[in-house]
Amino acid sequence: MKLFGTSGIRGFYGTEVNEDLALNVGKAMGTLLDGPVTVGMDSRSSGKGLRHALIAGIISQGNDVYDVGLAPTPTVGIALQSFGCCAGAVITASHNPPEYNGIKVWDQKGVAYHSLEAEIERVIDESSYGPSSWDGQGRILSESASEIHISRIEETISLEHEFRVALDCGCGAGSVVSPYLLERMGMNVVSLNCQPSGRFPRGLEPSCENLSALSHAVRSYDCDIGIAHDGDADRIGAVDEKGEFIDYDVLLALMARYECEQSSSTNPVIVSTVDSSLSLDMYLSDCNASVYRTKVGDVALAQDIVKRDAVFGGEPSGTWIFPSHWLTPDGILAAVKLLSMKDDGYVLAEERENVPSFSTLRKKIPLARIDRDRFRSLLLEELATEEYESLLTIDGIRVEYADAWALYRFSGTEPLFRITVEARSADEARMLMEQATNHVEGVLRKL
Repeated sequence: MKLFGTSGIRGFYGTEVNEDLALNVGKAMGTLLDGPVTVGMDSRSSGKGLRHALIAGIISQGNDVYDVGLAPTPTVGIALQSFGCCAGAVITASHNPPEYNGIKVWDQKGVAYHSLEAEIERVIDESSYGPSSWDGQGRILSESASEIHISRIEETISLEHEFRVALDCGCGAGSVVSPYLLERMGMNVVSLNCQPSGRFPRGLEPSCENLSALSHAVRSYDCDIGIAHDGDADRIGAVDEKGEFIDYDVLLALMARYECEQSSSTNPVIVSTVDSSLSLDMYLSDCNASVYRTKVGDVALAQDIVKRDAVFGGEPSGTWIFPSHWLTPDGILAAVKLLSMKDDGYVLAEERENVPSFSTLRKKIPLARIDRDRFRSLLLEELATEEYESLLTIDGIRVEYADAWALYRFSGTEPLFRITVEARSADEARMLMEQATNHVEGVLRKL
């Protein structure tokens, strides 16, 4: 049984993810854990039933639950540490469309609980839950977590200047924290979609195509910056002073450099993922920084940050981790960090021009049931006919050429195969994508 992908359990509500599954996950967590658990959810309309089912499963095994209700994913990760919990769980599907939902579990440090995932799957598969008794039920402790998250950020960051901020929470869970935090920090907030209605007026991914209203708001209200969250506010998107969307890879590079500059390390380490741009390495080349790449997903990102004692880690999806604060991916903290950059004099519309430019193309190929090991083996045979500089196989296959690369990998959250290519020019990127697509199609014909 395989339930967990690169970012928890995700699937269509009612069929792949339902209350029966949530109950069983809760029972498995209660069986495996010895201590209280914090539980929250994002704003999806299907979240309440799943949350109650998950809580029922946990308390049936004698574990107490701190129920924080509607809360951003990072808020749950931070609050569980304040409550002294041994784990946490969030009902969320992050940036996936509203028909999806899921479950993500956290360890006592607010890091995605990768080791527990396999054990949960085993217990569910074997139905080896612990016994339940009428006099051994855990308690449900209703708590508010928003103030904990807000206070933790206020304790560590202060801003001298007042900025006008256009904020688009996408009607997601960030609506209950982000606007209030920014106002308390002295910002003039222009709010868009900051009501957690469970109905999403824009695509939940904070991407260029979904943030046209945010760009318009920045221009119309003369804002200093535009900030957007996904459904559970663990990610961030941004619009500069001119109302122009900042590409994820560019935004990642800007923040990585800022964190290097803020660090006391003479050789700061940055961790990113196999799908990140070469622009990151080139932009940091004069910072004496070392860039390492790891598997896609915040679990691997957090683990590598700890392993390498990195000052910052981020994915080009807008997921960022600031280890000097906590290891939970936090789009709300990331928003404040961007304002700190501006507070220190950065003009994003100008500084983004210093990030080396590459052309990136992405393609999704629906591939549900397929022998992945056989597919990978055949793809490596196809790639053996090419000339390249290096091959990175820690997550999918990243083929590196001179000033270009192609990444082949299965999605960890959807039944898709992804091809990502990057090159110096649009024409080179199109040629590389055509070449990569031909490789994949050639493999599929052999299966």
